[in-house]
Amino acid sequence: MKVVPLAESYGSVEILNSKFQAYLFPFSGEGCFAELYQKAKSLSPKADHYPYSYIFGEVIKSFDDGEPGGAAGRPILSLLQSRGIDRAMVVVARYFGGSKLGLPRLRKAFLSAAENAIGNGKYGEVVELTKAELDLSYHDFEEARKFLSRRHGKLEVSDFGEKVRAILLSDDKIIDDLSETLSKESSLTKIGLVETIKELD
Repeated sequence: MKVVPLAESYGSVEILNSKFQAYLFPFSGEGCFAELYQKAKSLSPKADHYPYSYIFGEVIKSFDDGEPGGAAGRPILSLLQSRGIDRAMVVVARYFGGSKLGLPRLRKAFLSAAENAIGNGKYGEVVELTKAELDLSYHDFEEARKFLSRRHGKLEVSDFGEKVRAILLSDDKIIDDLSETLSKESSLTKIGLVETIKELD
C-alpha cells in the first residue's frame, strides 16, 4: 500500500549541540521542488546544510548538500521507500554545533530527525475508483441513494431536470451491482478510472 502525506509535518533532534530540523512536505512533482526547498531554507535560515530526498512514483532524487556522501540524502530516501511513502519530500536542515559526529552518528541523526517528521505526519491512501455517469428517474435516484448509503460510493448530482443527472465514484463491483437495480428508464455509463486519496486514521 502506498501512502501520501496530506500536510506538512516537522521533527528535530539535537546531538552534541548540532541541531537537525526535518521538514516533510506533500510533493506533487519536480515542478514544486524549488518552492518547497526554499520554504525549508526560510524556516531554518541559518542552517549550514540542507540535504533532501524526494519521491514521486518512479521519480526519485537525493542530495547531501555538502554532508559526507551517504550521510543524509540516500538514507532518507530509503526511509521513505521502506515506509511505503510516495509523493513526499524531506529536507533536513543541519546546524553545526562545533563537534564532528562521525559518519555513523551523523547518518543516525539525519534519519532520526526525518523519522520524527514522518511520525508526526498525516497520511492518505491512494485509491483508484471507477467513475460513472447516471441519468436516473426520480424513483431510481431515491433507490440509488438508499443503496449507496449501505455501500461505499460518492454520488454528486449535477442536474435535476426531467431526470436526475449525477456522477458516481465507487469501486467497480458496487457500480455493477447498482446498475442491475436500475429500471429501463435510467442509464449508467462507466467513464473510466479516477484516482482519489482516502484519509487514513
